[in-house]
Amino acid sequence: MDDDGSSIFIKKSPHKNLENAVSSLLDLTNDKDDTVRATCEASLVRISNRNPNEVIDFIIAYKKKNPKQNDSTIAVVLRIIEHIITLHIRELENEVIINVVKFVISELTRYNEPTINIHKPCKEILCGIGHEHCKLVMDELTAILQPHEVGHFMVLETLGMLTRANLEDAVMYIKNILGTIIPMLPLLKQDFQKQSYALAIQNFCDAITEHQSNIDRASTVSRLSNEPDLVGSENEEENAVGVEGLDDETRTSSTLFKSVDITTEVGIIYDVFMQQWISTRDSKLCAEFLIVLSYMYPLLLVQKVLDNTARIIHTLLMMYKRSIDRSSITIFLNSVIQTTSRLDGRLLESQVDHVVSAIFDLICVNPDFEKPIAVRSHNEVLRCYDLIARNFGEKVNDIILLKFKANDERDKVKALILLTHLTNTSDDVVKLKVNDYLLIIRQMLMTEKTFKVKLIILRSIVALAQKGFIQHKIFIKFIVHHCCHLVKIQHDQGTQEEASELTRQCNNALIILSKTLVNGFEKLLKVELLQVFMQFIYTDATTTFAKCLAALFQKDHKMTSSVTEDDNENSNQDTASSISSDNNVTLPSAESIFVRSLVLLANFDDKERIKSVLNFMLQFCPNLSGKHLRVLWTERINNLLEELKVNDDDKFYKDLNIFIMDTIKDVDDPKFSESLVNKMSDQFVLYQTSQHVYSIHPSNQHQLNTELIVPNLRLERGMLMKLMGLCLCYVTDLPSIDTKIDLIITQVKMEKLEKTPTYQELEEKFYDAAKAFGFISKAHYDLVMKKFETMILEDSVKKSTSFFSNLAFAKDTQKENEKYRLKILIIFSLYFITKTTAPSNVLKNYEDLNDKIIDYLNRMLIEIRECQIKKVILSTLLKITDIYIEQDVKEFKYTKDLLASILKIPIENEMTSNSSSVNYGNYGFYDYLPLFPSILKLATNLIKFSTNENGNLDAINLLDMSSQHFFNAAQNLNIDDENKQSYLAPYINSSIPELNTFIKILLDRDPSPATLDDIASIFEKWMKDKNSQVRICAALIMEKTLDSYIKSVKIGCEAPSKFHQTGNMLGKIVPRCIDSNAKVREICVNNLKKILELACMYETLTIPDETMDWMKDLKAIREKITINDNDEIITMAKQIANIIALRLSSQQYVTFSKSLLYNLHDTDWSSSAGAALVLNFFIQVKGSEIFHAIPDLVKDSFHALTVCEYPGTKTNIYDALVSLTKFHPKLVCAEMLMQSLPFDKNVCEYWHTLTSDHNLTGIIIDNFLESIFEVPLYDNCQGSNEKDNDKVQKVLAHYPFAVICALREIVFSKDDSSKAEFKSRFSLIFSMLLTTFASYINTIPSMTPPVQVDVEKIKVPSSASKNSKGTRFTFTPNREVAKVIPAQIVMDIFIKLMDILDYENIKTVLQSFPQMASSGNLNNFMEFLTPIAVAVGNTFNINSSEMKQIVQEMSKYTSSTIDAHRIAIIGFYSQLVPLNPCGDVSNTIMLHLTAALSDPNPSVRAFCIRGLAFVSALNQQDIEKYSELSLAALLKGIDDFNSNCFINIPLESLRGLSKVIESIPKEKLDLFEVSLTIRIRPFFDNQSVEIREAAILLFGDLCYQTKLKNNGSEISEALKEQLITNLFPFLLHMSENESIIVRACKMTLRNIGNILGANQLNTKIQNDLQEYQQLSYDSFIHEFIRIACIELPDKIPNFIESCLPYLKSQWREIQIQAIQHIGLLHHFGLSSVDHDEKYRTELELTSSEKIIACLKDEQTAIKLKAAESIGYIFSADS
Repeated sequence: MDDDGSSIFIKKSPHKNLENAVSSLLDLTNDKDDTVRATCEASLVRISNRNPNEVIDFIIAYKKKNPKQNDSTIAVVLRIIEHIITLHIRELENEVIINVVKFVISELTRYNEPTINIHKPCKEILCGIGHEHCKLVMDELTAILQPHEVGHFMVLETLGMLTRANLEDAVMYIKNILGTIIPMLPLLKQDFQKQSYALAIQNFCDAITEHQSNIDRASTVSRLSNEPDLVGSENEEENAVGVEGLDDETRTSSTLFKSVDITTEVGIIYDVFMQQWISTRDSKLCAEFLIVLSYMYPLLLVQKVLDNTARIIHTLLMMYKRSIDRSSITIFLNSVIQTTSRLDGRLLESQVDHVVSAIFDLICVNPDFEKPIAVRSHNEVLRCYDLIARNFGEKVNDIILLKFKANDERDKVKALILLTHLTNTSDDVVKLKVNDYLLIIRQMLMTEKTFKVKLIILRSIVALAQKGFIQHKIFIKFIVHHCCHLVKIQHDQGTQEEASELTRQCNNALIILSKTLVNGFEKLLKVELLQVFMQFIYTDATTTFAKCLAALFQKDHKMTSSVTEDDNENSNQDTASSISSDNNVTLPSAESIFVRSLVLLANFDDKERIKSVLNFMLQFCPNLSGKHLRVLWTERINNLLEELKVNDDDKFYKDLNIFIMDTIKDVDDPKFSESLVNKMSDQFVLYQTSQHVYSIHPSNQHQLNTELIVPNLRLERGMLMKLMGLCLCYVTDLPSIDTKIDLIITQVKMEKLEKTPTYQELEEKFYDAAKAFGFISKAHYDLVMKKFETMILEDSVKKSTSFFSNLAFAKDTQKENEKYRLKILIIFSLYFITKTTAPSNVLKNYEDLNDKIIDYLNRMLIEIRECQIKKVILSTLLKITDIYIEQDVKEFKYTKDLLASILKIPIENEMTSNSSSVNYGNYGFYDYLPLFPSILKLATNLIKFSTNENGNLDAINLLDMSSQHFFNAAQNLNIDDENKQSYLAPYINSSIPELNTFIKILLDRDPSPATLDDIASIFEKWMKDKNSQVRICAALIMEKTLDSYIKSVKIGCEAPSKFHQTGNMLGKIVPRCIDSNAKVREICVNNLKKILELACMYETLTIPDETMDWMKDLKAIREKITINDNDEIITMAKQIANIIALRLSSQQYVTFSKSLLYNLHDTDWSSSAGAALVLNFFIQVKGSEIFHAIPDLVKDSFHALTVCEYPGTKTNIYDALVSLTKFHPKLVCAEMLMQSLPFDKNVCEYWHTLTSDHNLTGIIIDNFLESIFEVPLYDNCQGSNEKDNDKVQKVLAHYPFAVICALREIVFSKDDSSKAEFKSRFSLIFSMLLTTFASYINTIPSMTPPVQVDVEKIKVPSSASKNSKGTRFTFTPNREVAKVIPAQIVMDIFIKLMDILDYENIKTVLQSFPQMASSGNLNNFMEFLTPIAVAVGNTFNINSSEMKQIVQEMSKYTSSTIDAHRIAIIGFYSQLVPLNPCGDVSNTIMLHLTAALSDPNPSVRAFCIRGLAFVSALNQQDIEKYSELSLAALLKGIDDFNSNCFINIPLESLRGLSKVIESIPKEKLDLFEVSLTIRIRPFFDNQSVEIREAAILLFGDLCYQTKLKNNGSEISEALKEQLITNLFPFLLHMSENESIIVRACKMTLRNIGNILGANQLNTKIQNDLQEYQQLSYDSFIHEFIRIACIELPDKIPNFIESCLPYLKSQWREIQIQAIQHIGLLHHFGLSSVDHDEKYRTELELTSSEKIIACLKDEQTAIKLKAAESIGYIFSADS
């Protein structure tokens, strides 16, 4: 090997220029772009995967030639070497590995300061080599460590890493390394040097410790297997000999038994660290040194440990005062304590006081686990105390007690934390001072305020309780008290989150203690929980208490009457004696607990509490005396628990009442029910409504000074009242019952109401008491009613109005409020009493108290303004009247008063705030609507009691008012607000039957037409309301009204003989029969039937029979009218019109017609359209009888068209007008054509409707086509040549444009019946529209108003408009017509006409050019000619008679003086040639195309060339006739370029050549195919995209034709050479951004592949290069080049040479891909080329040099591809 270390590898390298490539890539690693640097590195990695040895040597040589490289380049080099070492270390030669180690070590030691991007890969490389060649690396590294020289810091750090990773091989080096570096330790000055040395020493010590552990394990295994202890042998030489005599495997494992003694070295290093290094000012570095010392300390000599223990502890304690990471100090301290404890536990005796005192401050009061450093220090401190407590427990107890007695709150908290920790880990130590600890914690319970401290106290209590150290109830009270939430949190207590966490922890702790404790503490807990369970201040935590009591009573069902506390404290201590409590504790009775448990079931929303209480009751059951109570409770409570899951509160509380009654019956002791009632009365004090917060004052030292939240106990208080009422049913002592009733009333009187109470509040505060009276009345009805009679009499006493009464205003106000509360109680109670008691009792009672109770309720109905209270009163009165009616009572003297009272209730008005009982409704309107059904029911009942004299007048008035209220509310249905909808709908639906019942009673009492008129007038306006729900309601009520009237009417007596309202009523009801709502239609058809029945009854004095035809028809219509089928509805409308025309008298025709016309303006669209439809049918039947009204009808109809809003109505009006205008078609058409343009919408609709008669439509169209060409096209032009005015906007004449506008309206008519007329005239219309469209581009209509002509003339003479002279007159220009685009009108006609004739192809083409009509030139139109011609040719057979007729009709425009006409026709002809015309069609087309070659217009000539290019589409005879002319024109056109021509003639020529060669025979094609490819090759790089595309496609078409005409024979070598030469250029052009070029290249490559002779390559091309398929270019090129190198290996140099010129392409994307192609060609196949070595090497050298030159390009993308390509070139197989 040469001195530079590179020449030998150049000889080995398969590529002589590999070194140049590697050097170039390394040079580029200095590029500023990160992607370029990364690509270079990736290429070097790719090259190294193929040539790892060579790359490493080239890299080392490059580094030697360029020693001054920046760090980024060196980092890349090292990462590459690291990659090679990681993946290819086993492939490297030994010499290379040695060079790598030396090179990396030199780079490792070259930097005297930390450089992470250099040092990190160096360490990884050396460690990677060390796994395979540890001795080599260790030797090289240790060789650098010379005695008396400071070793490089990274060398030591690397040695440490190697030692830790390769313990078996490297452990023997540790002693020598330490011996070398120890003298130099004092000379280290830089902190990073010390840090690296310290890390190395730490790894050495850790390795020695692990090694020693392996020795110990081996010794243990050896002793267990009765083998000699190698480590413990005194004769080390014998052991060595024994090891040498073992086999290889045993010898390898025996190295673990070799002990390495470095205690002396560690001792020296320890002294250096302690004396010099640890005094550094860098706190972070000092902390690291302390960690290292913790690893060193266990390895020190025993004597050194014994001598230095006191000093090192003192030093560490002093270091706590420095700003050093305390966790590192504590870790070292732990190591010291653990080491000394292992040697002699009493060594720390002299320092233990200082230690436990010093580290106490390191305990964290509130460890933050998001800060691991602080938590680590905290845990290390606790670990220290664990170690100290093993030998010095009394010292630890002393420090804890000392801190407890200090005044520092933080010290107390720390002491608690330490106490809790020691209780869980070293309870034998805590037990020594447990009494003192409990006494201190008791004191803290009374003094501490903060939640954090209380949470720590809780943990201490739980820990002590679990160890059995607690036997005092004060600790239980602390936990119980904090199970409840606090009312107010002070600043000094903490946050709301902390308070919630404390409450949660206390609840969990209490449940855990109740389930886990089994000692004496269990009884104490049971007694305390039973006491707090009965206290209302702890209601918030009753769920937890119930769970705990259930668990405790499950263990022991008995209640303990007294409990003795086990106070282990010293009785002589004053503090302890002051805290102790009485030993005897009185428990609540079983009945009290039972009542309390039932009351706690009140809140059904708190299912968790209900479940817990029921479970507790199930366990508590044995404490109540019953025969079968246990079995009963088990069954019923389980059922209640199951119903709780169903979430049905009514059923739950119903079954709960049954459960209570069954319990009372099971006990079967009257005293039990009395006892329950007495306990309930005693517990009323627990549920006072004013107590929401309770404050515990420190009058008793056992209590805690905090305010607890007591939830609203309203539900519990109501539950208690209902329970009392239920239980009083089983009490027989009347004085006791009376006392309890007074107690309930007293409780109601104590209720406090808001100034304006809501019904919810009243229901909440009085409903339960009322239900209680309802329960009591079942057994003690008379007693309850007597009590109410007394309260009513007291309330009826009037308030004094004297002057002196005002002096006691406050007192009177309080008394009035009390009276109001009693009123509400009486109203609610009477409701429940009348609902539950027997009817006979109610009737008897109200006979006795009729003047009091009913009068009181009537008075309250007027006085009380709250809706729900009124509803309760109405329900009570309704129940009373129902009982009277059921008992057949004939007279009810309060009828008139009650009717007057309910009439005064304003249903739709909002309630005012005048009353103290005001309560606004849910949505601020219709607050009294819920009363409406009850009002109607009560009114109906009261009318039954009233006489004719006093009942009818009030009843009609009530009906009118009630209807107004009802429908005003119904108008708010179907609104967007779902809340209002859900509020109104139930009350409205329930009111309809009651209103019908009310009306029926009225008609039964007075069945006269006057009554019917009164009722019908009330509901008339509601039948036309816009709200469908209102219409339904009105229709239903009207149906019942008519039905009731028919049943009650008396014909032949005093009734009139005629029913004059028939026409008017029918005109009003008919629109409803065709309503948009199906329900309205169904109901109103029946109403129409009933109206006709009434008319028949009055006219014939007979009731119509159901067998009559018109009755059957109406019945059938009603059955089908609900179908939402428009055709069916129209049919039924016609039937209705016929029935009305049949049954209606002639005198009623006018009335009926006027009524229908009036109802055209209806709020419902369906009704409006239906009225017009019925009118149309009616006129068709009876029009002859009202002919004299036709002019007025037409006039009124157009007026109706103006005011009408619904299209359906207008359509029916137009249908009526069409029936009239059929007699005068010429008159109407002439008048319409002379209207101002654009036409009015009504005129337009007239033209649309007119087309319903297709015969008339054909006549009009023929007239339009004949007359449109008889007048000039433009104003003031007279048909002159337009070539000089192409850019001038022309003005159209009025008449031809008006014809076009009228034709547009006819074509756009909705009726397609004229399709046949259009189809028979298609050729004429198509030719006219195409030329008219071309001539209308860039034109405007005339703004001059048209001259009126004789209306009798249809055809306007051609001479009428030729006279340019006329009478001068003043006119106003038509500004609206200026907005019209004439060409757009023609386009609209065109599109619509194609749509009508189902010519979808033509229609699609027309719709594809939406902007063409508004363009200012013919360029867009010329583009349009191609698709329209193709569409027409596809629609008709090109040689059909229709097509022949079209071509011939167009020929007359070829001689037109208007250029637009000639362009349109010649352009159309040119596009028909590709469609294979023949015969007369082709002769006509080709004749006009050849004649137009000399046309002065360049666009016409361009179309001629385009048409001649398709000569191959003709038949063979025509091809032979026109091919020479076509070929000459195309060849000439290649060089012909006219910038003013819209069509590119050279481009058309290239495209035409692609088509013409199809028709040329093989013999002629072979003569010029090679020359043609050479001639068009320059066009491949033309600037024009279209020309490049055409040239590429022409090359592909030539290949395709060659394949077809060769019939599988071989192609010529000259042509194949052209294919090879152009193959890769096409691949490169396929990378362009232009999609059309990519498509052209794909198609051409597919054609080339078919004749190239490479099967696999052709398959790849055909599969991947689909014309419109998305292509992944890079992956395709990789695979394509790989296959090409396999199938065409001898052509690879040609491929490379064809790509080389594109390295300087004008398109960057092609230049980039050329670089990639060259690299891939070298990568996949250049080595397999059969050319001589010299040529291959030269080509490789040329390629690499040019690509290397690209590395210096300014474009980043080019540099990226160049770097990647070099990687491909030199990663190929040699």
